[in-house]
Amino acid sequence: MFYSTGAIVVLGIIVFFLGHATWDVYQKAKVTDEKRQEVLSELTRLQKQRTSLEDALERLQTDRGIEEEVRTKFNVAKEGEKVITIVSPQKEDGSDTPQATSWWKRIFGIE
Repeated sequence: MFYSTGAIVVLGIIVFFLGHATWDVYQKAKVTDEKRQEVLSELTRLQKQRTSLEDALERLQTDRGIEEEVRTKFNVAKEGEKVITIVSPQKEDGSDTPQATSWWKRIFGIE
């Protein structure tokens, strides 16, 4: 009875449906794992952002932190303070960009 054609066909159909169901579960597990990895990376990013925001909040709770933030945001200075601007020296021809020389001039020292 087990070796009859009808039994083999019925068993083949059962195996097909079980295999199909197993494949569907495998695909769902794969998608779930990918989404889990995405969520974990997002969690890590949010934890870093939280840490940096907590540090900024802690810094802003001090007088020095508030003063530093006001100075950077609004470009202000205290009374009596002066601004110093450092300017790089210009070349003799008046340009700031260095002149490109060919490689053979650099090798032989020809100007």
